[in-house]
Amino acid sequence: MNASALEIFSSIQGEGPYLGYRQLFFRLAGCNLRCDYCDTKESWVKPEKVMVESAAGTREFDSYRNPLSSGDAYALIDRFMAETHHSIAFTGGEPLKHPDFLQRLIPRLRGDGWTVFLETNGTLTEELSQTIELWDIVSMDIKLPVHSSSKQFARILSARQQSHALECYAKIVISPETERDWVIDSVSLASDNDLPVILQPLTDDSVGGANQSLEHLWNAMSIAEDISNDVRIIPQVHKMMRIK
Repeated sequence: MNASALEIFSSIQGEGPYLGYRQLFFRLAGCNLRCDYCDTKESWVKPEKVMVESAAGTREFDSYRNPLSSGDAYALIDRFMAETHHSIAFTGGEPLKHPDFLQRLIPRLRGDGWTVFLETNGTLTEELSQTIELWDIVSMDIKLPVHSSSKQFARILSARQQSHALECYAKIVISPETERDWVIDSVSLASDNDLPVILQPLTDDSVGGANQSLEHLWNAMSIAEDISNDVRIIPQVHKMMRIK
């Protein structure tokens, strides 16, 4: 099974509790949602070519034709093996749109010693069930308003976390329009399934910082802390540093 990708590159994780760790990012194309605040709308379509960093940290890219087979992807990732990375992050778009591709590729990566990190919108429950044993770390974005499928998605993560060494957390984007009820619903979903909560201020790309008042963020955190005992506000640091 083949899959289209946008890019493969080495950088630092700029979001969530693994902030600052060096990761290899594998950005897959295609998404089942169309969020207004999406910062990678180019991932909604399938590009003709995937851009692959020629060597870690160079920011020089070679292009390869899409779609990639799992063997093609493995060969492109292998060029980064000489560099130390905390993990390989599958992001998008929505990586779980490609479960068959992931099931072929990731066991080979794990065999090479990679820690495997999933960034997902938390709505494709069946695809998560197919791939749950592949992941070491899952970052689940709870989209507002809360999607009904996200509740079952979180339950699967919670069950896996309790029986195996899976680490996972919920990430909730907070914008100036985020309402109290949305915060309550999403934090309750995470807390009910023992998932730590990351409140992520929506970033204004034009200034590289949060586009809302501290008072608004403080109110959101106060609401969240009444529900969950593990809540943090973490902005998108890579946006502030203006790096990919």
